[in-house]
Amino acid sequence: CAVRQPERCVLVAGCNVPPQPRQFWRGLCRRASCLLPRRAELGRAIELKPDFPESYHLLAFVNLVTGEQFDESIAMIKRAVALSPGSEEFLFVLAQLHMRKQDIEGARKVIEPLAANGADPSIRARANSLLASISSMQEAMARFQAGRSERAADVVVDMQTAEPVNTDPM
Repeated sequence: CAVRQPERCVLVAGCNVPPQPRQFWRGLCRRASCLLPRRAELGRAIELKPDFPESYHLLAFVNLVTGEQFDESIAMIKRAVALSPGSEEFLFVLAQLHMRKQDIEGARKVIEPLAANGADPSIRARANSLLASISSMQEAMARFQAGRSERAADVVVDMQTAEPVNTDPM
């Protein structure tokens, strides 16, 4: 793995922290195994400077990308939000983490204010897109549940054997 533009990184709390986290990690390496050493570096950065929110954000983002440690990442990004309350990017990552954890309601609670009142137009657009995805998922789940309920009502059970009995004449 090699960083394509090392000059874009800055030294913060003893490790390289990029000004643009997504571009940094994408340019760093496409393989998740290359991110593991970066986790250790970001953990060390948090130890050295626990009041720097970007380290929490980057580590939570790495975990989002690799699909690991969602609970810890949610706690980390909430810490970043507490340190930098106006950061819409941090809130967007929090919503994405909730989605990856399959906590749809948690994601909706975070993303709705961003979609409605986000100051950054690009974040507001991304939030609206994510909100549309959440709505689609919830509608699909509701249709699935309704279908299951209908099918369950059609099943007749033989009381002696507890086996389903096919009442469909076809």
